[in-house]
Amino acid sequence: MADSSFDAAHAVKFDLPNGSVRAGADARVALVPVEALAAIGKSNAADEVAKTIGAAVGKRAAARLGGGASVEAFANALGGELAVAGFGTLTVERWGKALVIAVAHSAVPDAMLATLVAAAIEAVSGRVASCVVLAHSGGSTRLLVASESGAAKVRAWMSDGAHWGDALARLNGGAA
Repeated sequence: MADSSFDAAHAVKFDLPNGSVRAGADARVALVPVEALAAIGKSNAADEVAKTIGAAVGKRAAARLGGGASVEAFANALGGELAVAGFGTLTVERWGKALVIAVAHSAVPDAMLATLVAAAIEAVSGRVASCVVLAHSGGSTRLLVASESGAAKVRAWMSDGAHWGDALARLNGGAA
């Protein structure tokens, strides 16, 4: 099992003579104003950009984990990489069988964040994941991590007026 502490030392390397920034072992990254990300979030390219960023974040987290890891180690590695990349702070919540990820201080719009986190989880776990925006309050966005069928159910229940907590209870087999 991988250590659950995230060591940010050397997570980002600035090579000023060559005008480059690197994250992880070799991944070249660029510092981008949050306003540019917000503009991308309103464009047709938002999903593709979010998937690319999420996959890169997830690959760096996977490299830190090495192999199988506890949920705590997984959350710590993914949260650390997300924070180092400037996309916010991540915590994991369990709602019965449902996995909810809360991201505070996100640098991107909620829909783009959901795509980014799903791509990061796929890169870490090797399993297809879907994220549903459950709520945004107090500077934090809650995302359900589910299969596509589970995500579709929750989206449908919420579009029919169900509160996200009731939708999670229903997903868990409750009668909400």
